[in-house]
Amino acid sequence: MTAKDKVNILLVDDQPAKLLSYEAILGRLGENLVRANSAQEALAHLLKHDFAVVLMDVCMPEMDGFELASLIREHPRCQKTPIILVSAVHLTDPDRLKGYDAGAVDYVSVPVIPEILRAKVGVFVELYRKSRQLEELNRDLELRVAQRTAELAASNARLRESEQRLKMLNETLEQRVAQRTVDLRRQANLLDQTNDAVFAWELGGRIVYWNKAAEQMYGHTADEVVGRMTDAVLSREFRIERTELETALERDGAWAGELSQTHRNGRRFIADCRMRIVRDDHGALVLTANRDITLRKDLEREVLEIADQEQQRIGQDLHDTVGQELTGLALLAGSLVESLRENEELATRPLTRRGDFGDGAIPADMKLADKIASGLRRLLGQVRALSRGLIPMEIVPDGLASALDDLSLRIAEQTGVRCTFHCDATILLEDTVLASHLFRIAQEAITNAITHGRAQRIAIRLTGDQDQLRLVVEDDGAGIQPRAARSSGTGLRTMHYRADLIGAVLQVQPLARGGTLVSCVLNQNEPVL
Repeated sequence: MTAKDKVNILLVDDQPAKLLSYEAILGRLGENLVRANSAQEALAHLLKHDFAVVLMDVCMPEMDGFELASLIREHPRCQKTPIILVSAVHLTDPDRLKGYDAGAVDYVSVPVIPEILRAKVGVFVELYRKSRQLEELNRDLELRVAQRTAELAASNARLRESEQRLKMLNETLEQRVAQRTVDLRRQANLLDQTNDAVFAWELGGRIVYWNKAAEQMYGHTADEVVGRMTDAVLSREFRIERTELETALERDGAWAGELSQTHRNGRRFIADCRMRIVRDDHGALVLTANRDITLRKDLEREVLEIADQEQQRIGQDLHDTVGQELTGLALLAGSLVESLRENEELATRPLTRRGDFGDGAIPADMKLADKIASGLRRLLGQVRALSRGLIPMEIVPDGLASALDDLSLRIAEQTGVRCTFHCDATILLEDTVLASHLFRIAQEAITNAITHGRAQRIAIRLTGDQDQLRLVVEDDGAGIQPRAARSSGTGLRTMHYRADLIGAVLQVQPLARGGTLVSCVLNQNEPVL
């Protein structure tokens, strides 16, 4: 143990001999022992340093242990510092109550039994150390979350700038495509300056314009494609039906979305597509501007993977480190309870040393030790529950339904919220990546419902067939504003990113009767246009 890892233990007594004996007993703990010969000196140390526990004598000149404990508790910095009082005289129950009211958490009678004193002090030392480690873990987690949030915000800012540039370009193009092919070719020098693939085609499908960026994106030159049909040049996969695209163009005169396309050499990439119908006296053209967003999609996927890895690491650390330490402390506290129980049995026998324990001392110590053991067990349960929530569940092929069922049971057990799960018997999803993203979307929706919506009932449903899969999470909480359903917080944005990565459509909307409905629809067989 390094000097940095040691914690401070304050020993207060006006008799140097007692301080030496305390140091000899507690020296085996390997911690930093600080001596104080008076109450004033003890207060000076407490104002300068943090202490895991204070061991002080009850009877001291000028200011006794009760008064010093009261002063310590009045200072905001020392309100949670454990205080153990040492008494060489028999204490009555009123005296003990006075000590507890003053801020003491335990008593030790003289003559001091070294093993018991070390055990009591050791428990408070370990509790202090683990509390400090948990605080450090929390600070580290907050820092990592802030860093990830800043990175995501920067990425979103760049994306908004790119969308703004594309919007400005589309407005410029809309003004310049009033004339047909001659006017488009006249503006070719301007359009070739953009990194977006811009081309125009008649409603029948014949290509009439193809810029330099389109040549680079698809591997076909303008001379090769102008005059040919789009179906003969482009291989495109849409996440909507062809009829829906045509309806959107006829109704709104525009369409926007993402599509999967293929370069001439066979390389697949994701394109952000913007289509707009431009009409003039000669007819109508569909002006298309595409941007390769494969890198952005890869970055989004990497951000999610890093977040999952960090969450898993923190959960694993809680389970392997903090959980194991708390288990050891719980066992140690249990052993202390058993030891005190044995001493209580000895104290009830007609032995000559019975008076050394003091009437009622052992039962009080055992009760306190039992409270410590119970508290450690509760804390261990909370740490394990937290680690289970942070460590992602490994989903085997066709295991999404089982994972969601286990999630609903765990939520109901941990939070008391009524959480149910329903699944069609025919649901089969062999792709574990898709299943993991759907599971995370459901988990985030449940967390939002409990944390922000204060829901009391949550229903999870998984329905569909071989072509379409539908995941629904419905709650009876406070609901969500419609305008906030896309950009309210990090959790909702992460859900949308996950849905986009797997080609699903995510909708978050308030219910008329109260609560929120989260729907994620995955088309497993996307049509090719």
